[in-house]
Amino acid sequence: KKCNREDSCCATEKTPVEERSATDKKIAVLKTDTDQSQSLVPNSTRREFDFPFEPYPIQLQLMRRLHATLSGGQRAGIFESPTGTGKSLSLLCACLTWLNEEYERQKLSLSSLTAELNPDSVESSSTASPDAWIAEFAAKRQRQRQNDAERAKLEAREKALQKLEKIRSGESDEEADLEDRIDEEIDSVEESTAVEPTKILFASRTHSQLSQIRKEFSRTVHANKLSAVSLAARNCLCVNSDVTALGASALINERCLELRRKSSGNKAEPGKENRGDKSPPAKRARVAKDDGGCGGGGGCPYYRRSAIDSLAREALRGPPLDIEDLARLGRERRACPYYAARRAAPLAQLLLLPYQTLLHRGTRAATGLNLRGHVLVIDEAHNLLETLAGVHSVCLTVGHLRLAVDQLAEYEARYLSRLAPQNLLMVRRARLVAKQLLAAVDGDVSKTAARTSCSTVVSSGSPDQSLAFAKGTPSSKVGTSCSNIGTYDSKIGIFGSKVGTSGSKVGASGSNIGTSGSKVGISGSKVGAFGLNIGTSGSKVGISGSKVGASGSNIGTSSSSTTADSTCVKVFGVTEFHLHCGIDNVDVPDLLRRLKEARLSRKVGDGGAGGSKKGVVVGGGSGSGEGKQAPLLQMQAFLSALLSADDDGRVLLQPGAHLKYLLLNPASHFAEVVQQSRCVILAGGTMRPVDDLITQLFVPAGCSQVEQFSCGHVVDKRNVLALVVDRYDSSSNAGHQLCFTQSAKNQPDLLTAAGDALVDLLSAVPSGAVVFFPSHDWESAVHSRWQSDGRLARLCHRKRLFREPRAAAEVEPLLQRYQTAAVTAGGAILFAVVGGRLSEGINFADDFGRCVVMLGMPYPNKGSPELIETMAYLSDRFGPNAGRAHYESLCMRAVNQCIGRAIRHKSDYAAIVLLDSRYSRPAVRAKLPDWIGQSLLPRPLNSSLAVKTLTEFFAAKQAESV
Repeated sequence: KKCNREDSCCATEKTPVEERSATDKKIAVLKTDTDQSQSLVPNSTRREFDFPFEPYPIQLQLMRRLHATLSGGQRAGIFESPTGTGKSLSLLCACLTWLNEEYERQKLSLSSLTAELNPDSVESSSTASPDAWIAEFAAKRQRQRQNDAERAKLEAREKALQKLEKIRSGESDEEADLEDRIDEEIDSVEESTAVEPTKILFASRTHSQLSQIRKEFSRTVHANKLSAVSLAARNCLCVNSDVTALGASALINERCLELRRKSSGNKAEPGKENRGDKSPPAKRARVAKDDGGCGGGGGCPYYRRSAIDSLAREALRGPPLDIEDLARLGRERRACPYYAARRAAPLAQLLLLPYQTLLHRGTRAATGLNLRGHVLVIDEAHNLLETLAGVHSVCLTVGHLRLAVDQLAEYEARYLSRLAPQNLLMVRRARLVAKQLLAAVDGDVSKTAARTSCSTVVSSGSPDQSLAFAKGTPSSKVGTSCSNIGTYDSKIGIFGSKVGTSGSKVGASGSNIGTSGSKVGISGSKVGAFGLNIGTSGSKVGISGSKVGASGSNIGTSSSSTTADSTCVKVFGVTEFHLHCGIDNVDVPDLLRRLKEARLSRKVGDGGAGGSKKGVVVGGGSGSGEGKQAPLLQMQAFLSALLSADDDGRVLLQPGAHLKYLLLNPASHFAEVVQQSRCVILAGGTMRPVDDLITQLFVPAGCSQVEQFSCGHVVDKRNVLALVVDRYDSSSNAGHQLCFTQSAKNQPDLLTAAGDALVDLLSAVPSGAVVFFPSHDWESAVHSRWQSDGRLARLCHRKRLFREPRAAAEVEPLLQRYQTAAVTAGGAILFAVVGGRLSEGINFADDFGRCVVMLGMPYPNKGSPELIETMAYLSDRFGPNAGRAHYESLCMRAVNQCIGRAIRHKSDYAAIVLLDSRYSRPAVRAKLPDWIGQSLLPRPLNSSLAVKTLTEFFAAKQAESV
């Protein structure tokens, strides 16, 4: 059965394919037959796809298959093209060629609909009977009703394309400004998702990869006809130094929104600010011009409507701009590049965007990104499952929670007399939730047991009761087991209220709460400005020596509560976690809505502990470090994650350390992307194995039929030597099997044999060689071992040794030094780490990487709680072997990504050495890329034979180059 838009997941809403009219289908239906679908353009254009040079056969195969997938109405495809084969350029040319054809198809459809519904085009027969005339008229009216919506969309798309053409043709800014004010065409484009021109959305992992895509696009003739715009987050495009100084993305977003509101008063962002304003456009233009877009309210100096519009037109008009170019122009013209990119995005025909913007629903909504009816290409998609899990997983540390409690406490103390009742209740609710979460992670179960208190505080109750809490009526009591909540007495000072009979003081700077043995109950309990007194009569609060205050010192933990094994991770379902920490009766959606509307995270940062004492140490971490992460925003993100379906994730609790929401079902977030897009293409250099991608992402979204294509490499198979070395063998050694399992990888004899084998193997390799280790820790352990037994000195006898650093800033300088040494006499060796910064996107072409060695197999830590839960979830949902298959796939994708670093172009040559006997297993060999598999020797070799084979291979290659 073919996968189409009639699947059950899309039954409730018409998709772009289903919305086509019958007349449209007669003219240019997207047929599955490639030859018929390609009849819209000349054969020469179709074959060449406007490729900038004569394509290799495999490039032509890739473009034709991708073009056929798009033309045939397929909803999904997975395309694999090895690194160094021009994958990005092939993807672009195929997609953009199809896009130009789609525009022609839409024009023909519009012409046909217009002609069909034109009264003059239908000749009425004077001899026709009245009954026939009435029947003809009724049929025509019926067709008109059916096609009106389709025609309206086609006309709107055509209008948007005409607007874009005017911008690209060099229309002056003054003329464009006047036109915008008269009919606000771009505003209408943004308001309706149906009127955006069909476009290609191209997503990749990093901005450097997107920059490379932009450069490839500039090389094609499509760049002269189509407009491309790059989207990025505020922290990448913001040019206001006062805002970027905040560091954390969440803080930058909050501050930007605040300044934007000040800049535009009651207006929203460009393109949306005038929707609720019924005043004439000319008047709105005069107001915007008079105040310079800042409104005189101390807003952002870069948020100026006219300057942003001008920069947006520049992005659409000229050559495609990188985000660095856009930011530079923004500084020069004092225009916000972030909002300029958003302003230009609806009219762009090629939209470049990072994963985060695409994969996170909240980010898509905040950016105004529309997926409906567009083609989505996700490049470097080999780690898409892990990326989705990472984007939607949230970690909340003890430091976050302690600082959140402190910030909320100080904010309440400072503004108590000025807070509206509902706002005071909101602050206290948020603080209570933070305390409950903190008690849960700190292991103080006595605090989480008082569920009645928690539920009473956050329940809506009657309006009178809520108001009594907020106003602090001394006599207000809740339930039978709760002490007075939020009471306030004029005799109690804000910074020195007494609690209970023990006389302990509560202060904003961190004074004691409840000395040892102090009890807090209904009888006579008083609570000061810091908030709530929770507990049944006689329950102990504030264990000996615990302190609370803006300084962020320890909160409510005793020596007994910290004796729990901190390495024991507890796992909860979402509902179970609500019950465990006592927030099961909290109206979390309502609380989150109120916190967002009140922008409380920004306010407590300015007026609370985080704003006034950023340098304090909180929970063992630097206050600046946790503060930069906006603790209240982090708590809001965690609570938002808890709104997910119970089966979609788990909560991991590391006692005394952190809480983490782990997403187990990435399809719950990716299904919307699949269902809204016209077609989703996953592309990469090493996509295999793909079974788990289809099973976990596409099948749950209702797309069981996925187009798959894997092409060979441009390099001749004689230029690649791949071999498995399973044993170290020499004249002085009886031999030792090389199998680096988790239990055996640190055995002295095995490490000695591995060191000797590596010394012998690399002695036969010219220039540069890269050795990949499964992890940084094991690389350090092996390096220390070889350094102590002298094998490292032997390894460095002819080649200089370099090691991948952990710090990102040190990678580029080290890589330059390695490349310099690799081309000198003797060459160089680079110890790299699988999954590290050198395992993806780094060019080890030619002499920089004549040999790639995989030392061991990079299986992830099977004892990881995250991996245990993921495997259990997959086995439970997709079958008993699904978890194990996922485990194998994680390893082999990492292997394939590393060994693909060596061959980068057609004339390149290199050897790939798999130094572990497990690589000889048929199941493992089957998961290697085809271009590796066809060059892989059929049987494993011992180290002596491997050295001989390597020597012969490189001698032959060097002889060919002479």
